Amino acid sequence: FCFSHARGAVIDFGLSQRQAVVGQTLSLEVSITYAPGETASLFSYGVALLPEPAVTGFSAVGIQVPFALDFNGLAGLGASKFIAPGLVGVKGTVYLSGSPIMPYSGTLLATFDLQFSELGDYPLRLDFFNTLGPTENIFVDGEGFVLDHQITFGTTLVTVVVPEPQLATLMLGTLLLILAKRPPSSLRGCGRQNM
Repeated sequence: FCFSHARGAVIDFGLSQRQAVVGQTLSLEVSITYAPGETASLFSYGVALLPEPAVTGFSAVGIQVPFALDFNGLAGLGASKFIAPGLVGVKGTVYLSGSPIMPYSGTLLATFDLQFSELGDYPLRLDFFNTLGPTENIFVDGEGFVLDHQITFGTTLVTVVVPEPQLATLMLGTLLLILAKRPPSSLRGCGRQNM
């Protein structure tokens, strides 16, 4: 592979902030945006989703990739997917046994399906999904140039909330609890007054 090619790319979530509902699945799409004037063209990729250190309360429940990227080199169908606490990753290629080999001309790389069990803010970031060591070439474009040293990865902040019907029930329950704990004397004067 050639290394000298002035072609930058950004890999990110599209939005710097997202909202999720506790217990429901949030699908985070990860896309690649090439430098202005460059053509979308890719042979291989590998992207990992990482929480900031000490972030707990969420898990990955699935990873989807476009069919054109759902191959594992010469091994054929099925990109390499990894799901574990603290690291979710996918790595694949276009179909390398084809003749000619057709590069991927889309921008969507993967969709990570996550579920959150606790309320709060979850800072997430992207990075290379490297499985073969520090000399591995991960992102290779359709002309055979390695993009790894020219890629910038994005971050996002997921805020997890309770569902709206549950929130309304929670607020009503809290209000009733406050009223129930008030002493009876504080309720005087709330009814009709005698004239």
